[in-house]
Amino acid sequence: MAAASGTGRSAGPILAVVADLGFDTVCVGERDTRTVQMFNVGSDPLTITAIFRASGSTQFKVLSAPSVPFSIQPGEEIDFIVEFTASAPGDHTAIIQISSNDQFDQSYEISASGTVNTQMISTVIANSGSFGDVCPSDEFHDLNLTIANPGCGTLSVSGITFSGGDTADFEVPGVVTFPLTIAAGTSTAVPIRFDPEGDCSDGTRNTTVRIASNDPDTAVQEVAISGEVPCPDLNVSIADSGDFGNVCATEEKDLALELFNQGKCDLTISSITSSDTNLWELPADTQYPLVLSHDANFSLPVRFAPDECTLEPPEEGTVTINSDSPGETALEIDLSGDVPCPNLVIDAADLTGLQAFRPPWSTPRARWLLHRPQHGSAQHRFVPDDHQRHRRHRRRLRGHCADGVPDRAAPGEETLGVTVRFTPKSDADPLAPGEITGLLSVSTDDPDADGEAELCGESVRQSGVRALITEVSSGTPLVVDVVDSITLRSRGKNTPSPINLSWTNQAVQGPVSVCGRDVSWHIDVETLPATSTTGAKGGKSQYELYAKEGNSRAASSSTSGSASSARHSCSSRAPTARSACWRPRALPAPRARSAAPAGAAARPVPRPAIRGPHGNPGGGFGPAFFAGRARIVRHGT
Repeated sequence: MAAASGTGRSAGPILAVVADLGFDTVCVGERDTRTVQMFNVGSDPLTITAIFRASGSTQFKVLSAPSVPFSIQPGEEIDFIVEFTASAPGDHTAIIQISSNDQFDQSYEISASGTVNTQMISTVIANSGSFGDVCPSDEFHDLNLTIANPGCGTLSVSGITFSGGDTADFEVPGVVTFPLTIAAGTSTAVPIRFDPEGDCSDGTRNTTVRIASNDPDTAVQEVAISGEVPCPDLNVSIADSGDFGNVCATEEKDLALELFNQGKCDLTISSITSSDTNLWELPADTQYPLVLSHDANFSLPVRFAPDECTLEPPEEGTVTINSDSPGETALEIDLSGDVPCPNLVIDAADLTGLQAFRPPWSTPRARWLLHRPQHGSAQHRFVPDDHQRHRRHRRRLRGHCADGVPDRAAPGEETLGVTVRFTPKSDADPLAPGEITGLLSVSTDDPDADGEAELCGESVRQSGVRALITEVSSGTPLVVDVVDSITLRSRGKNTPSPINLSWTNQAVQGPVSVCGRDVSWHIDVETLPATSTTGAKGGKSQYELYAKEGNSRAASSSTSGSASSARHSCSSRAPTARSACWRPRALPAPRARSAAPAGAAARPVPRPAIRGPHGNPGGGFGPAFFAGRARIVRHGT
């Protein structure tokens, strides 16, 4: 198109429009207007044939436009008004069309838009609706739900409810009353409470909050909320895995039972019990329920107090912890402990045989010992039985038990000495060896020991002499079968006249068993008065014993005032005899002498030797008193 001469304009009518029909948000019932400017930028008159809403919302309409058709001269402007009437909420658009004789665009379109608001609901909740950890029953947590009205008019909230999931665990506190009215552009906060019921649980508890209002577009606004209900978590430890080790009867040992709450909520312990209150003791002053907060601990002593020892494997038991810790509401803790028993051993086992009570110069001994066993230790308590002391045999216990019983031996190898005294003043036959037996009884707390030791001692009537004549020329004593003559005389002792006893052709007698030992003798006289070491003629009295066998003689003298003062001497008149009568050695059984075989060299004439009882040299007895000291041995615990 060519421009008009002299004007600088394009040839022909040309329409130019200046307009902004993007209306602001308005409330229902309100109105807004915008102006549209029309210019003729051409060289010829512009004829407007129509201005109208071509399409879209009826809430837009054209106002104040000249009656059509009308003309706009070149370079001139004519305006009209478009009105937005907010009769219905929501977003609205329309097309306003201008029809003209514009040589390029005869139907010019203008876009119009606008939003009509009413009351509206908008919500927001703290932590995106997560209440976090809340312990059951005794705790709750509130979060504020903010309800806003970004629209026009008054927002009315008629109620708030919960739907789906764990609705019983959530609530709106009773301080909130409905309906809630919220003016345009304002908001209000409503607390939502998470108050979990029942026991704890793993996982999340959730529900949906439903807010009912007069929002025409969203009658019910929904908000998701959730919360965690953690549990208490009981953790238990006990020293040595609950093994108390060795604990003696009537003693006690404590181990600490440590209780920890590793959970996030309070742990409630309703009770703690033991499987055997007589064996496994718990403090009586513990108050229940016992509540441990998060990360708290409690130390409870458990006492092992056995009353009696056991020979079987360790004592076993349990402590039961009753609590609200899930999966372990009745948690059992294993306990064990050894109760070793004492072990009595009497050493020597019996005071018989080689340990029997002998003449005064012999002192047999025995001992009680305590040995610590491999599995532990235990005290040993022993009580001699008064009714088994064999008083009719005049035996009695002395030493550790003499001043009072019961007595106690510590573990390990405790040695307790007990003296057993034997007074041998009774004998059925005063002319032959005899024995008296008895029983030493020790009552102890060793459940597996009889506590008995046999006793045996040689009995005598009173002071006396026993003699065994042996032939010692070979260096080995050989008992003489028959002795030609034996003489026993007193010196310084009259009853009322001096004692002068003799035997001829006296054969060896025995052997007889005395306390498990064989005894042989030629003479045994237990009816002599005691001699003394003081008095007239030097103050001593004694017995002299002579033996004759063929051309050989032997003599012995004895001064017997007490067991410790007995004195013996021995002599042999044979010119080649060796003085062997004092040599303490065991005697063989009697052996008969036989005639020398033909052509053999003649045997030397036997040289007799006098020996005391049991092969001891001499032949004197002291007074009828034997003192044997016993050691009683105890092994074990």
